[in-house]
Amino acid sequence: MLGATCLASLAHSLHRTWPDELAIATVGLALGQTALAAAWVAWGRANLALRAGLLCATVLAWTYPVTECLRGEPKSPWWGGLILLYAALVFLPLVVARLSYDLALDGQLPETIPERKWWQFTIGGVFTLTTLAAMLFGLGRQILFPWEHALPAGLFCAATAAFAAGGVFLAFRAPNLWVAMTSPIVLVTLCGFLLRFTLLPRPPYGALVWMTFALGVTISLSAAVLRVAGFTLIKRTNLKSEI
Repeated sequence: MLGATCLASLAHSLHRTWPDELAIATVGLALGQTALAAAWVAWGRANLALRAGLLCATVLAWTYPVTECLRGEPKSPWWGGLILLYAALVFLPLVVARLSYDLALDGQLPETIPERKWWQFTIGGVFTLTTLAAMLFGLGRQILFPWEHALPAGLFCAATAAFAAGGVFLAFRAPNLWVAMTSPIVLVTLCGFLLRFTLLPRPPYGALVWMTFALGVTISLSAAVLRVAGFTLIKRTNLKSEI
């Protein structure tokens, strides 16, 4: 996170804007870190409000650098809303994946709380829901979304989020570290060739491919650190048999 922040600061201080390579890499890093934050919300074990707060903070932290890097683009003020939509679209398939896969450390699940009936709730759960609602309302007041161009914006976010979520899943589900590092880069970079058809006017292929390559590298390197530490995705049936 610190290295990515330094890169964004460098791009801003040098007044590098799209389609400069440094500005493109900054946008890719922003999308990559947002995808990782969404993955932590889906699979993390900390309090849900804390995880969601980190995701909201990530979106807010990257909105200004990305907007500055795209200062020459007519749609640059809308990138806050686009990053928020992208984060939600990355989060949704990862939540679905959690129904069958769980994040384990050295093949073991951490301790879980006892199951409760659907009508039971806790004071902490109520505080979590109210905190999440406050975060969403507060975040919505700070960002813009291009409602008049909702279709191409939605297609751009959906395509990028789908490949990013797939890259995150492969990075933690791959059988070995080598595949875990290469598969997100290859998969997410392919998205760059598709994104051109979601934007008007159509940007050059090179800029989009470089952006998605930076996105894939961000996911790959971060996931590699966690894989070395022993974190992997394992099917719930396999985990139950080991407990």
